Amino acid sequence: MTRSCRPCLIPSAPASSTYPPSWTPLPGELNEYFDGQRHGFDVPLDWRLSAGCRSTVLDRLPEIGYGREPGGLGVRLEELRAKQQQ
Repeated sequence: MTRSCRPCLIPSAPASSTYPPSWTPLPGELNEYFDGQRHGFDVPLDWRLSAGCRSTVLDRLPEIGYGREPGGLGVRLEELRAKQQQ
């Protein structure tokens, strides 16, 4: 997929940065994603601060797939919200 407006390249983090070492590949992965060469990421995420409906949304996002519309995901999330309010 070629975009007419390409975002700026994301620079690599300096070696003395306070980011965890596992984040070192992140700038390269983001650049590959915006270039259309990558459809997922390998950098591990910490999901501990995500709970409830937000956690469910984040769990379901990979179901959409790269370059696709969410489709029925919103309907399923509305069903989940209704169950939580009962």
